[in-house]
Amino acid sequence: MVIPNLGLGGAQRVFHDHSVELTKYYDVTEAVFDFDSENLYPSGNPLESLAVRGGGGPMRKVTNFFRRVRQLRRLKQRLNTDICVSHLEGADYVNLLSKGREKIILLIHGSKTHDRNISGPTGWLRKRVLMPLLYKRADRIVTVSQDIIPEMVDDYGVDVRKLSAINNSFEVESVWERAQEPLPPAMQAVYAAGPVLVTSGRLAIQKNQRPLLDIFAALRAGQAAKLVFIGDGELRDELVQHARSRGLRVHEAWGPEPLTPDFDVYFVGLQHNPFQYIRPASVFVFPSAWEGFPLALGEAMTCGMPVVSTDCPTGPAKCWPPPRPRRRCPSGRPSGPSTGC
Repeated sequence: MVIPNLGLGGAQRVFHDHSVELTKYYDVTEAVFDFDSENLYPSGNPLESLAVRGGGGPMRKVTNFFRRVRQLRRLKQRLNTDICVSHLEGADYVNLLSKGREKIILLIHGSKTHDRNISGPTGWLRKRVLMPLLYKRADRIVTVSQDIIPEMVDDYGVDVRKLSAINNSFEVESVWERAQEPLPPAMQAVYAAGPVLVTSGRLAIQKNQRPLLDIFAALRAGQAAKLVFIGDGELRDELVQHARSRGLRVHEAWGPEPLTPDFDVYFVGLQHNPFQYIRPASVFVFPSAWEGFPLALGEAMTCGMPVVSTDCPTGPAKCWPPPRPRRRCPSGRPSGPSTGC
């Protein structure tokens, strides 16, 4: 299995889950481009690095790309690989171009057609040349949402017989149990001060949090409420500045000000257990511009939360009906065969 890095992200979480499950049936080795990112989701399986870093100018990037192809081909040969599964577009290209006798499976985590990060001359090259040319070489392509399949067929020329959809899965009992953990006392005081809207995800263009701040500022004009952001990302400073420009009082977990109920918007950063912040809130808000099959949305529903979501391509509508269970045992645990309820 190959992925560019094992840092923060839904794709990395899915990669981990697949690695853990597949090792019950196969000998699984994980591969990344380099070890620059921390492995936030260790699976316990062997982990190899292609030892090729990113960055640099155009020529350096092209050179590194073909070095990764060469290194992955050598790794496949050394491991006598039967199947190579890649997650995320960069790993897909390297996987396909290093193909030998092994079968190639690509896992597509999100919409390519609606992805605004695929833009400019490089985006045109990816959409018009690389994907149509290379994706046809895969033995199988698995998408996380049924709605991605028409994109693969109509926009990138993939044979529909090579395509199948497997929605992301949710560890329902684990999510529910972790959601029962109490908030730190200072955060409990924030939640007790009024209705709380909570959202979870990378602070990035895909997650579309800037309009959410505009909507919340309008809401605050007539209704006392708090807005909690779980996560971090490249738009952190921009979003904090925009919130303040709308007259909202902002608390930053990485800032010097103490945590009190006196703020309107709370950026709490990455959390080992986001579910303890989600379950006691009033509503989970999900403003994404595009998605695959969103883990955060399904997990919020698993916590029993009412959800307000944009109907963006391609995932939110596919999260209905919500993941089981809806009913609870008398003990408060999820219902199901393993609980006897």
